[in-house]
Amino acid sequence: MAKKIRVGLMFGGESPEHEISIRSAETVVELLNPKRYQIVPLGIARNGKWKMAQKAGQSLTQVLKKGKLFVEWGKLGEKVDLIFPCLHGPFGEDGTIQGLCELLNVPYVGCGVLSSAVGMDKSIQKRLFNQQGLPVLDSYSFEKWSWKLLSDGIVEDIMKRFPFPVFVKPCRLGSSIGISRVDSPKDLEKGLNLAFRHDSKVLIEKAVVSAREFEVSVMGNELPEVSEVGETIPSNEFFDYEAKYKKPSGKRVPAEIPDNVRKQMQVWAGMAYLALDCKGFARVDFLAKPDLSEIYLGEINTIPGLTPTSLFLKLWEASGKKPANVIEQLIQLALDLHKEKVRP
Repeated sequence: MAKKIRVGLMFGGESPEHEISIRSAETVVELLNPKRYQIVPLGIARNGKWKMAQKAGQSLTQVLKKGKLFVEWGKLGEKVDLIFPCLHGPFGEDGTIQGLCELLNVPYVGCGVLSSAVGMDKSIQKRLFNQQGLPVLDSYSFEKWSWKLLSDGIVEDIMKRFPFPVFVKPCRLGSSIGISRVDSPKDLEKGLNLAFRHDSKVLIEKAVVSAREFEVSVMGNELPEVSEVGETIPSNEFFDYEAKYKKPSGKRVPAEIPDNVRKQMQVWAGMAYLALDCKGFARVDFLAKPDLSEIYLGEINTIPGLTPTSLFLKLWEASGKKPANVIEQLIQLALDLHKEKVRP
């Protein structure tokens, strides 16, 4: 009988997306065939402490609450055959965990250090997309220290550059946490205060009024595969955290759009993936005017959600791939990529 592949499943984390991470990891546990894979839970509590299961059969939440402390970093490669990071947001999706795996020479699912870090920073990825000729919304980013010193000049720049409404976002966070729509200059400070609660760098972005929101899943290490296009119909005014996870929005999978528009989004999704040197998997999000006369690349997610309401797996299912097969393919992509890496 073939030896089981030991999958170090990383979940939890210190970011505001802690709960979403647990739900994504639960999906991986549910989908992986226990005859072929051995799950080794590696939970990260909200206080940053790493936990392993005390005994077989513990749920992921039990591992976080009652697991034994894990501090044997140097022996990680002896305990697992690869890492599957189900971590969303800072300290997981941003290149930090990926860097740890590189140092320890352990294979891991998903994008590398560079693409993970750039994919986390909305302002930097927009610059790279713009250089590749991809359509992105006009935006303006700045850090908290500059707001404290130069707030009057920043407000003046924003008012010159953008018609209201605008969206104010934390620059390096996902799941639409800390995002607000600002309809007039007098409300700008309120939106900035919310964003600065979650990040020291914020992004001001031109709003698309009554925007339609589309997603494409991407996989691969070399020539990427792209999925069907899906559309999200937000349950709130825009696709915020509540609309994603508390009052789940409607989905159209596949999206009801003309074939030429579908193909264009798929091409742009593949280009965005290659522009950031992504590996493994990602999800690319788009915004469009209601009549589809203008389409913009919104952002890329280098560890997309795998929860029951998330679109990554639903889009592949609509493209003919079973969810369990997708998870297995991600693991194989990680192992294949690791074999090709050149170490000093």
